[in-house]
Amino acid sequence: MDSKPGKFQYMLIGGIVSTLLTVIPCINLLNCCFCLGIGAGSYMGFRMWIGSPKWLDGPTATTGDAAVIGLGAGVIAGVLSTIINSVIQMVAGDAMMSMYTDMLADAGVDTSMLDMTMAGAGESAVISLVSGLCINTVIYAIFGAIWALVGANLFHKDQIS
Repeated sequence: MDSKPGKFQYMLIGGIVSTLLTVIPCINLLNCCFCLGIGAGSYMGFRMWIGSPKWLDGPTATTGDAAVIGLGAGVIAGVLSTIINSVIQMVAGDAMMSMYTDMLADAGVDTSMLDMTMAGAGESAVISLVSGLCINTVIYAIFGAIWALVGANLFHKDQIS
């Protein structure tokens, strides 16, 4: 019995596609619908894996293979998107904060409390990064596995056992 093709490169491709669908503005709204952006990338990784040339006269895929590829793609997407979003927030965060402060000041709102709150933002950025990394990785992995399973069962019933 031939061995199945390696899964990591397909997990990586699915994770990168999921990351792009997650961090690009407006497109990231797909994730409001049951993490559809994560699912699209995870399914794409599985679809590319099952369509690879090594499958000719080889073993059959299982739903477990779809789940593993979706899970791996979700983990990769969770890590990458958290890092990219944190970098974007560090780069553009001050500009956005000053814009909001100016808007509030123009509206006649006292912004002194806001200035005191932002004084401790450096420490909370690290906590936010670590907690975001944990939460995103788990949620993206779960939805990646679910959507890869759904795609496998909908579109590849004849190719999986």
